[in-house]
Amino acid sequence: MKYALGNMLNGAGGLNADGLSLDLQFATDKTLTARKGPTPVFTRGSTNTFVGSDGLIQSAAVNAPRFDHDPLTLACKGLLIEEGRTNSILQSEDFGTSWSAIGATVSVNAATSPNGLVTADKVILDLLSTTGRVQQATTLSGSHTFSAFLKASEWNLAFITPSMAVGGVWFNLSNGTIGTQQAGCVGSIVSYGNGWYRCSVTLTGTGAISSTRVTPTNADNTITAGDGTSGIFAWGAQLEAGSFPTSYIPTTTAALARSADVCSITGSDFSGFYNQSEGTIIAAASVDVLAGNNRGIYGINNNTASHGFLTFYNASSSGIISQSRNTASTTLSPTFTNSAGVKFTRALAYYLGGCSIATNGSAVTDTAATISTQTMLTLQIGNMLAGSFQGTCHIPSIRYYRKRLPNAKLAQLTA
Repeated sequence: MKYALGNMLNGAGGLNADGLSLDLQFATDKTLTARKGPTPVFTRGSTNTFVGSDGLIQSAAVNAPRFDHDPLTLACKGLLIEEGRTNSILQSEDFGTSWSAIGATVSVNAATSPNGLVTADKVILDLLSTTGRVQQATTLSGSHTFSAFLKASEWNLAFITPSMAVGGVWFNLSNGTIGTQQAGCVGSIVSYGNGWYRCSVTLTGTGAISSTRVTPTNADNTITAGDGTSGIFAWGAQLEAGSFPTSYIPTTTAALARSADVCSITGSDFSGFYNQSEGTIIAAASVDVLAGNNRGIYGINNNTASHGFLTFYNASSSGIISQSRNTASTTLSPTFTNSAGVKFTRALAYYLGGCSIATNGSAVTDTAATISTQTMLTLQIGNMLAGSFQGTCHIPSIRYYRKRLPNAKLAQLTA
């Protein structure tokens, strides 16, 4: 009787005919605790911020996972995974301290900020000033991204730059659009609700970075003459090395580093749900920024980069790639072209002789491949290849089945 019941539960038929042995529903359950199978181990050596279920930015403790939300719809986007970054800006929420106001005045704590507290400042251009701004000197170089949360007041445009020596970008804070982008700069703008936008500028060159600035204005590609009362609201400035902005890192009197998010299942927990000879992994994810190569979504391996299965984002190929590795790598078709921040669901089934791929309910593609006979040891979530390729993504769910599911089932479960 025990043997028969065990077979039904583990995939021989009946209650669990598909052999589901790991079911992680991060977006729905907002916890690491698995519905079935082991719970992953998560670490991050620092606090960090995320958007809570109320749409406000809040802080997560050291080693606490972040279940991030869309600030407008309030929908949970899943487990947030990011690389480590450092915010080099001092007093990121206080533009009256460590910032120089030139031809401008800062009214501190003048508005409710994206974290729900009255900590946003108002930057006001002085009467007749055409050079008004707040700025902070830096001594950095290379590719960096400067971002700040901005909101229209009497004026509805802003010019921001990581380095006036290179240039910057104009942003429209009334309709959330990007205006003029000067050479060497790429801008992005994201709505955080209640009139707030996170505006960012990435320098694409490698020159020295100096004079990071925020300038209120009321016309694109023009610095408006001040009237002594008009300006914009500002909060949460961040200057970080890299070609895209990451989650906000608040600072006071010193630069502050955020550690990378690390999530995995190893040891007996891994071997307890995994089947060496055949299986299926179905992962839902969204890639936050379409930049960089080999940014892991998940990896199954033997603690080396030479064996196992992986799915990752690759900018050079403009999409999501899955591979089977047995010393050499076999890239599995097709590459899926995705948009930033848009969820997709991909199934990878492996078996003697090959692998099968389905994405978002598509027709299944089978690829011949020699599956590694090495003993797999780890499932990395938001990483791959023994920890060398950190992702920047949200992961709503991961499921694993101890069987190679039929093609029709792969299409059904990813639709």
